[in-house]
Amino acid sequence: MAEFKSIYKGLSFKVNGIYYKFRNGKFKTTIKEVIEALEKLADVERVDQPQSEQTSESKDQPKEEAKAKTKPVSKKK
Repeated sequence: MAEFKSIYKGLSFKVNGIYYKFRNGKFKTTIKEVIEALEKLADVERVDQPQSEQTSESKDQPKEEAKAKTKPVSKKK
């Protein structure tokens, strides 16, 4: 499910001869053609992340390794 936000609360747009309308500046859809059209509009921002981007970002981020706390070793003479 793709979720979009617009600065215009009632923005209308047309895809394949069908009109769609934002409600309170928000619009949700699963239709691929509508998602592609919305991503091209200047006044619209996608507020969720596509699944492919979420998985690739999580793979790119290095995992934090647990660092063992050690005390400095004092050298005895």
